[in-house]
Amino acid sequence: MRFRFLAVLALLVGACTGTTSDPSQYDLGEFYIDGPTGFVEDPNSLTASNSGQFAHTIIVTNGDGVVVAATDLIQPGETTTLDVDLTEGKYQITCRIVAEKDDGRIVDHFQEGMSLTVEVSG
Repeated sequence: MRFRFLAVLALLVGACTGTTSDPSQYDLGEFYIDGPTGFVEDPNSLTASNSGQFAHTIIVTNGDGVVVAATDLIQPGETTTLDVDLTEGKYQITCRIVAEKDDGRIVDHFQEGMSLTVEVSG
């Protein structure tokens, strides 16, 4: 009985953590992209949620550096779905926004760490 209670409690806690069952969900913020780095099957869409305070984008490039998919600006608090056709191979998911701050400094989201390597294995 105690084991059953703990198992149910663990399921409830897991359900409340905000984790998603969507295997192609990405979270964007200053300055990171968090999400899966590997797929066994070819994904046909990626979902991106902007948890940050600035607009971001998702740019998907193949191993040759060719852009295969891209979003428009994803505003803070927004979620968007990007249709993709990823076959076996490695891809880069990046945010390529370059902006000037109020003090005149240039901020490149990619250079600040908004890059993730993803591999499709089948």
